[in-house]
Amino acid sequence: MPSMRVITDVRAAPGCRSCELYEAVDDPEHFAVVEVWETVEAHKAAGKAIAPARLEEAMTLLASPAVGTYFRHVAGADA
Repeated sequence: MPSMRVITDVRAAPGCRSCELYEAVDDPEHFAVVEVWETVEAHKAAGKAIAPARLEEAMTLLASPAVGTYFRHVAGADA
């Protein structure tokens, strides 16, 4: 199980609505992190505010560089 310390830091960051760690059902060494932020700017600010040592600790757990993109909520999809 990867270190949860960076997840805790992300969750505490201003503008973070949620940050969840998911484990692949068929591969216990494959994980995904899903973060929901108030704004893209809040996410970028948090990335700069989290201690570099904590980010480096998380990066050592990755088999390849992290990949991410920004999404927006689709109104009416919850109906």
